[in-house]
Amino acid sequence: MANVLIIDDNKTTAAILKITLSRQLHHVRRSEDIRDAIYPADSSQPDLVLINQAAKNFSGWKTFNYLKQIRPSLPAIVYVLEHPTTSGAQWICKVVDAVLSEIMSDSEETPCFGT
Repeated sequence: MANVLIIDDNKTTAAILKITLSRQLHHVRRSEDIRDAIYPADSSQPDLVLINQAAKNFSGWKTFNYLKQIRPSLPAIVYVLEHPTTSGAQWICKVVDAVLSEIMSDSEETPCFGT
């Protein structure tokens, strides 16, 4: 279970993604503003950020690049859902789960020190 922030100006796309990700027991929030990834209003920092590349109000790639400058260790995925469907959202959910699985396995590794 992870905290996922969706940055998307399309309410329908974000809602489909939120429902799909919530079924995987993720806590999901939606925002139209990158500041919620950098300075969250509540205490829950996102574990992963999904950014819509095709947003009308902002460039997804510019948002991604800005986020990586400010918070380089925060995982982010830029996505495109041309037509918001559950099958498209399920595909993105599989990518999210794969990335989160990798993140969790990295954080569980302990450094190896010589004796």
